Amino acid sequence: MFGFEKLGVWQKSIELTDYFNSFARDFPTDERFGFTSQMRRSSVFVASNIAEGSARGSNPNFVRLIEFA
Repeated sequence: MFGFEKLGVWQKSIELTDYFNSFARDFPTDERFGFTSQMRRSSVFVASNIAEGSARGSNPNFVRLIEFA
């Protein structure tokens, strides 16, 4: 297990990603590459920035990436 996987905020961001993926399945097919895609990418962006920030180690970098998330 990686260190960021123990963070509650990262776990919540994964739950958010799962929620958006299941929620987006009900959208019309013409939205597949529009709003649906943007929702999915943004939810993954949150979890990715938290993981990347924790891997960098230094506090200023971690804080900056958490702000992005």
